[in-house]
Amino acid sequence: GKTTLKAALQLCSSSPTATRGHLASIAQHTRAGVVKWSCAEVCQWIAEISNNDAICKQRFASIDGRALLSQTKASLQLLAPHRPDVTQHIARVSQMLNTEVSEPSYG
Repeated sequence: GKTTLKAALQLCSSSPTATRGHLASIAQHTRAGVVKWSCAEVCQWIAEISNNDAICKQRFASIDGRALLSQTKASLQLLAPHRPDVTQHIARVSQMLNTEVSEPSYG
C-alpha cells in the first residue's frame, strides 16, 4: 500500500546507481499495485499527503487507484483547488508511474 508506494518513489527519485531498467521495473510494479487500490486506500493515501485534510478526503472518496492515475492536472485542480501542493504531488506521482522508462538504444 502506501508504504510500498513511498519507498518505491523514494528509490526511483534518489538512487544514483539504479539502472533505467530497474527504475522502470519498480515503477511498473508500483503502478500495478496502485491501480488495484480501493477507494478507501486512495482516501488513506490522500489523508497522509494532505495532512488529513477533510475536504481532500471527501473529494477523493469515490476515486479508486485506476481512476487516480488517470486524472489530469486540470481534473486534480478541480478536485482540490484549495490544495495545490496535494494536486501537484499526485500529478508528479501519476506521471512517474505512467511514464515508460526505456533503456537507451545504440546504433
